[in-house]
Amino acid sequence: MLMRAVPVLFATFCVLEAVDYSKFALWEKRTLRCGGNLCTLEGTGKWMKEDLAECRMETTSNGNSRQVCAIKCPGADRDSVISKTPMWNHKCVRFSTYDTLERNQEWFIWRSGLCLHQNITLEVHCGFPEKQRR
Repeated sequence: MLMRAVPVLFATFCVLEAVDYSKFALWEKRTLRCGGNLCTLEGTGKWMKEDLAECRMETTSNGNSRQVCAIKCPGADRDSVISKTPMWNHKCVRFSTYDTLERNQEWFIWRSGLCLHQNITLEVHCGFPEKQRR
């Protein structure tokens, strides 16, 4: 009996709001400085002083732990990770052990794995729609 492989297509659907990248955005910088589990946040825009970041631990769908820190960009429709310091820290790798995350129109930076225990500074720019410029 001859068996043939039958291709199977799996699809995941999610609803995403499209960002109109043809329009100008007002960019504001956020700097998250972490030493182990303690992080501070500094930014530009409506507030500027450095203060303790609002961070919490959560478990991902695959059972891994990660730290999620709010970067206070309510209303931003895009972000851009600009830099990490020190650059040579290979325990913190974007998309793998740190990245940004948007939930309910608020932005966060998450860290996981070996990056959780690193002294690291992550700089992000939040992009606010042109209509929010005043």
